[in-house]
Amino acid sequence: MRQEKIAGRFKNVIIAFFVGSILGAISFITIYGVKILNVTYVDWLMNSEDITQHYLGWAYFRNEPWSFPLGIIQSFGYPFGVSIVYTDSIPLFALLFKLFNPILPRNFQYFGIWGLISFILQGGISSIIFRKYSLNYMIIGISSLFIIFSPIMIMRMFGHTSLAGHWILLLALAVWVYKDSIQQNKKIEIALWSVICGLSVLIHPYLTAMVFTLLIGYLLHDFLNSNKIKKNISILATSIFLTVVLFWLVGGFIRGGNVSTGDFGFYSLNGNALFNPQGWSRYLKDLPLATGGQYEGFLYLGLGTILLIVINLSLLVFKNINYDKSSIFSVSIICIFLFVWSLSNTITFNDKILLTVPLPDTITKLFGVFRATGRFMWPVFYLLTFAAIINLIKNKISNIRLLILLLCIFIVQYTDLYPNIKYRNLVFNQKVNYESPLKSNFWTDAANNIKNITVIPPTTENYEHFSWLAVNHGLTLNSGYIARAPIEDIERYATKKLEQIMEGNASPKDLYIVWGNATEKVLGKCDDGLVCAFIDGYIVAYSSQTSLTNNYDDAIITSENISFENYLTHLTESYENKDYLILASVRDESTGSLSEELANKMKQFGMSENLLGKYRWSYIWAKSAKNGEILVESLKESLIEYHFAAGQSIAGQLLNSDITVRSAGLTSGDTSEIIIDQVNYSLDARGMNFVVYDVVKDQVIELASFDLSAKTDGIMIKLPISEG
Repeated sequence: MRQEKIAGRFKNVIIAFFVGSILGAISFITIYGVKILNVTYVDWLMNSEDITQHYLGWAYFRNEPWSFPLGIIQSFGYPFGVSIVYTDSIPLFALLFKLFNPILPRNFQYFGIWGLISFILQGGISSIIFRKYSLNYMIIGISSLFIIFSPIMIMRMFGHTSLAGHWILLLALAVWVYKDSIQQNKKIEIALWSVICGLSVLIHPYLTAMVFTLLIGYLLHDFLNSNKIKKNISILATSIFLTVVLFWLVGGFIRGGNVSTGDFGFYSLNGNALFNPQGWSRYLKDLPLATGGQYEGFLYLGLGTILLIVINLSLLVFKNINYDKSSIFSVSIICIFLFVWSLSNTITFNDKILLTVPLPDTITKLFGVFRATGRFMWPVFYLLTFAAIINLIKNKISNIRLLILLLCIFIVQYTDLYPNIKYRNLVFNQKVNYESPLKSNFWTDAANNIKNITVIPPTTENYEHFSWLAVNHGLTLNSGYIARAPIEDIERYATKKLEQIMEGNASPKDLYIVWGNATEKVLGKCDDGLVCAFIDGYIVAYSSQTSLTNNYDDAIITSENISFENYLTHLTESYENKDYLILASVRDESTGSLSEELANKMKQFGMSENLLGKYRWSYIWAKSAKNGEILVESLKESLIEYHFAAGQSIAGQLLNSDITVRSAGLTSGDTSEIIIDQVNYSLDARGMNFVVYDVVKDQVIELASFDLSAKTDGIMIKLPISEG
């Protein structure tokens, strides 16, 4: 009889899971469509920062030979390597699918599948939890929709993709909810918590921290009820052991950068988080934030859930309901703990910093391991949502009334979130075609004859294009977007490579991508056993001993050192009355060594803004060499951006290409971009960067940069000019 009763309960739980899973799958397709479920469709993953990092981490990893630890990627962040953990590529799936790599298609992605499974589990597990308190599957289904359409999960999905695996938090809550049944078998209880904790570290370490917090709450609740210390210690110890072992196996402890990345308090929770939509509400206005990083504390409940909580607060006034005191106490403890952790040592409300608690550097560094503290309120978000619905169920409202109430409130919730849902539907249902800007045949030719792509100095900018080249040709790349990267080691490696070039020992197996302040040094070694070329907007260098199939003489560049004053004279004397557009943009610092004499020379040339004393300001300038007209000049402390549209007349000649000039001083973005036909021609060096563009021939003929913060000498680069 008892076995039949247990079987019946199990069957009901399975049905509840099935109902929630179906709703989760339908919801996923409603939001994201089905295009991204095509495992060979990878283009959509190459057009944004974080999801691109996640995909490329997998793409590098699948090409690696199996090694130990299992999650090591040696070819990315070369020669130091990185763990699949630190590319946020969902190690659980990366390891699983690597087993089948020999039979997988060349282009393969599992991120769409991950999203679908996450929604299915989000719905299924939440339905299991609601099944504990209701036998009505309609109520269970509608209740689960509040969890499925969780703003905090949808916001993360395909952004910080692994962090959208909130189902692991729900699984921990489900074990807690069914504690009495699970504790009938100690081995199952230990196994469940060990598996949940272990799975979490194969998804994302932040989720692991949250799961362990829930485990502590569970153990506290159990201790208050049963006082079983030994059993609870064994659960905790086994869970910690398995989690540490799995983290070690996937390479989480490999030598890398500082695990504490600073900015503790910057990515914190704002006191208004629960009701601040941050662009996620049709009905409520956004509230201000105190720091630029508090988007990490996004915790908007949705208008429907807010209404549920208001209704519950009203019921607390008018109805006396008995609650399990030990359960309330343990849940309250972890909620308070997570709330305090989320706030960090910087207490804020709206745009005001109310209090900053001074902490020793050692404590700040320790907490800095998980610097995005605002995320730690996610379990509280779900606890509030579950509590609001479960409390209504416990109030013994008739099923029909409760069903109508929940349905009406969910409609409010859905319509409140609908603009964001619609936006995602439009974005993910569009066909994306990734086109690498590396279009020249040179890149394939070089890739077939080298082993390493070395960026000097290392940068995360445009790394995805070189990663695409690297993973498709089995090459290594020394830099890129890597969490907890060994930045100092990577920089030292690039410096060593630069020294080898300067000594005339460029490796024939390296292709050097040179930019910024390394440009002048490298170009000074051209023709000394080093070939320098300008390919698709990038300055590349390679050993004259590197075997290439084709000749690229038409891309070879020449350079010379020149003072800033002489360069201004050169521009005037060489290009006056020609159909040229002269463009300038500043990066980092522009005025550190400017003298009155040089400033006057700039004014005579047409740079009328007074740059003296404008330390780390942004500056753009453009002039028609044909008639001397100053087309734009702007000097600001903030980012500056200006657009010339194709078809616009410049001194009687129509532009054939769109042009964007962008400048940001050190404190406002630290970049210089002069983009012509989607190619950035700015050398992006510290100081003033110039581009000379032939309007008639639609080609760039000259680049230059001058570090005006430290000296006035710079470099001028002549690009090959095509005939006709």
